[in-house]
Amino acid sequence: MDARHGSKGPGKNFHGCKRHDAVDMQSGLINRVAATSGEVTDAAGLAYVCPSGGAVYADKGYCGRDAIETLVANGCHDATIKRDNMKTKNRGKDGRISPMRGPYERVF
Repeated sequence: MDARHGSKGPGKNFHGCKRHDAVDMQSGLINRVAATSGEVTDAAGLAYVCPSGGAVYADKGYCGRDAIETLVANGCHDATIKRDNMKTKNRGKDGRISPMRGPYERVF
């Protein structure tokens, strides 16, 4: 795999690779890992680590069309936090999801 240019947001460009991880929420252990070149978005990287079934709790990088299609194809429940400009944004739901995701963010 070759390193490529990627971006994590406005003014946050980098050259390199990305690691995509899936964490089991019961044990807190990483159960899937994939490495991609830098230009692969988080949403596209989900295809490499998405479980078969269950709920996927993820941040705003995983709420795009590619990620939702991956979740549906794998029979997963979408528990991603939505971006502020999305029509499907539900602040109450996001408020309930965030505390559940929090403990697993420390894995990274």
